[in-house]
Amino acid sequence: MRYYFRLTDGKTYDDSEGGDIADTTAAEREAALITAEWLRDNPDTFLRDGVLKVEILDAQKDLVATLEVSIARPDEGTSS
Repeated sequence: MRYYFRLTDGKTYDDSEGGDIADTTAAEREAALITAEWLRDNPDTFLRDGVLKVEILDAQKDLVATLEVSIARPDEGTSS
């Protein structure tokens, strides 16, 4: 089955080619690898924006699953 990935890191990047992947579980694994690679290559962007989202879309471009990584900063936004 064909799957596409949409990455959002403050900007959105759509996958126009997609890839033939066996099933949803394999697509979720691919999304995890995309996330890990992006975090390795862009740590400063992640630390600045605090969120990374990879959405998995099926052949019809319907959302199948979302992998999201974020930083929770409980002290942010509070006054001292």
